[in-house]
Amino acid sequence: MVYIMDEKAAISVEEALKGKGYVFVDIRSEGEYEDDHIEGAHNMALFNNEERARIGTIYKEDRNEAKLEGIRVASSKLEVLYTKIKDLSSEYERVVVYCWRGGMRSRTVVAFFRALGMGNVLQLEGGYKAYRSMVNNYLEKDVEELTFVVLHGRTGVGKTEILKKLSKRGIHTVDLEAHASNSGSVFGRIPFGGRGPSQ
Repeated sequence: MVYIMDEKAAISVEEALKGKGYVFVDIRSEGEYEDDHIEGAHNMALFNNEERARIGTIYKEDRNEAKLEGIRVASSKLEVLYTKIKDLSSEYERVVVYCWRGGMRSRTVVAFFRALGMGNVLQLEGGYKAYRSMVNNYLEKDVEELTFVVLHGRTGVGKTEILKKLSKRGIHTVDLEAHASNSGSVFGRIPFGGRGPSQ
């Protein structure tokens, strides 16, 4: 039996990001997730790094065999995936599932959960690639319409405290040190406890 998703089963990146009470589930491998993901997304890998590589290798030789291997691997994880997504589904208005391009991984997972009656589980159209494209487009074009004020000074003069106070007043701020998990040349990653983020 083939379950075909209805049109309402997918949501655009722009609509999903504006939605209140929405949560993202990234079903890509842990390596893909660590490389970058939508902020706040839960990683529930359908295939881990090794499984994804193995299925990819098989796919180059025999697509049907790769699909069978994907089914074998994914089926062993459905119970855990079901429990986690069911919990999110009861906590959030919408659960938005994505993979790299909005392809087979997310489409299959969403169709499965919708077939089980979870109508608030949606697929992100275009997947993470669409999100990345939107971010790049924003940085290349839309960001030019903003006015930036750079706060700078010596280490320890209180720049971060000023940013926190401005943020509490509703002023948009970007704390580059916090995002990079790096306090610069003097303290580096010490205040953040180790490894920084990827891109």
